[in-house]
Amino acid sequence: MSKVVDTAPTDSPELQGFKYVSRKKVSRRQAQRDARTAKDPLAQLHVRYNTQRALLLEHKYVDRVIELLDTAHIDRVGLHFRLLGIGILANAPSVTQLAFAVLLGEALGLPMSEVRASDPMFREVDRDFLTSLGVQVVTIAEGEVFDTHHNTLLFLPHVPKSVTERALRTFWDKDILHRLTIIGNDIRRYPDTYPHTRLQKESPCLLAAAAWADVHPLPNDLPANNVFNDLAVHRFATADPLPQIDFDAHKIEQEHFETNADDA
Repeated sequence: MSKVVDTAPTDSPELQGFKYVSRKKVSRRQAQRDARTAKDPLAQLHVRYNTQRALLLEHKYVDRVIELLDTAHIDRVGLHFRLLGIGILANAPSVTQLAFAVLLGEALGLPMSEVRASDPMFREVDRDFLTSLGVQVVTIAEGEVFDTHHNTLLFLPHVPKSVTERALRTFWDKDILHRLTIIGNDIRRYPDTYPHTRLQKESPCLLAAAAWADVHPLPNDLPANNVFNDLAVHRFATADPLPQIDFDAHKIEQEHFETNADDA
């Protein structure tokens, strides 16, 4: 059995002013599946995720980011991949960022079981969805524990600057800092955004690295411009001695992850 559903009239410039109304058949079984999806938050996430994944593939977005990583000479050997601060998946940008991260992991040849994600904003449905993709969901404390013996790629989309500062402090040694790659907010902008004295007090590693980090901005040509805006690939290899910083005297400020209502 099936039913006929009228679709909306189409006003396309290619029709030169004409309109047409199509009629399509929807099976009862499909209609029942659609009804179940509408009531199932996890199923809704899968639909939205697959839509954004298809969009990124259509725009060859991940292929272009891989080119940036190659330009930055990222070492993929033994690479650890962490997703920190993606946010609540009810927000459209968060779903797109997750689809990007999964596609990036696949392009880098990383098993999803080795990809870890953490965010204090995650709801139960978010954790269930990530688990269904094979991604490990860990606590904030576990998410910010890094093995400095391994090359590490962090995806930090629009997170508080304290998250970036904490990662830099962990790798703050000239002989190991080259193992860290961050895809996150362009750190070169922070000195123009925050008072120098505040950065010097709360984010000294970020302030220092902003002057010499190798930064490659991500493409920002998707239909929605609030997903990857101001994000960039950062590499921190340097032949010069790093500034000696007394971390005990420079406490990382307590910042909160926030949900942008405009992103929903």
